[in-house]
Amino acid sequence: VAMTWHLFVGGLPKSSRPGTILVSKSTGRPFLRGRNTSWANRIAAAADAARPAALLEGPLEARLVFALPRPVSGQAAKRAHPAVRPDVERLGSWVLDSLQGIVFRDDAQICRLELLKVYGGAPGVSISVAPLGGDGAGADGRTSP
Repeated sequence: VAMTWHLFVGGLPKSSRPGTILVSKSTGRPFLRGRNTSWANRIAAAADAARPAALLEGPLEARLVFALPRPVSGQAAKRAHPAVRPDVERLGSWVLDSLQGIVFRDDAQICRLELLKVYGGAPGVSISVAPLGGDGAGADGRTSP
């Protein structure tokens, strides 16, 4: 039976340049060092507290839904889907880097990735990671038209 790992981390999602993944000598836990890493370290700490019994192996798929506060002024505030920063790809990169060594061995295992920004509600990120498959895809990952 395929296991899907879920986690919600509250707080304002932030993006920045990737940091360096290090392992604490005192705790043995991975953490990120670099610019603006408090958000990434919060994700890593929450993931560590909810870590699966064993690292997820093989090809994986991930779904990351970032809940952000609505812009308060300008044209973007009036749109259902404001096209404003932060960049969803950078947000996703931070999350996947934060999960390495806790949920899966390497983010290179992610073969399918869905990234969403939604506005309103409690800010944070909802994370789901599961083994890839069970969707009708062939061995090469392609689906029939």
